[in-house]
Amino acid sequence: MVYRETIVKAVEVTTSDSADNYFDGIRHAETSAKNIAVQFLDGTSFTFTAIPAGATIKCKIKKVLATGTTSTRVEGLIFE
Repeated sequence: MVYRETIVKAVEVTTSDSADNYFDGIRHAETSAKNIAVQFLDGTSFTFTAIPAGATIKCKIKKVLATGTTSTRVEGLIFE
């Protein structure tokens, strides 16, 4: 899969186990390492552990899950 490199939109994400948020990637916007749990487009879930502060993860996601996410500042990214 080829990822686009230019971020055209970034929004603060409210974590939820039920609400869909479709993004091309996420950014961990805190000052210390935290976990971010996501659900991919195919419905599978994964928890990225100890994500460094400021890190960007490029992946097609459907949800940023409340369960398993310890970060309180996650940004959803759209690439073009």
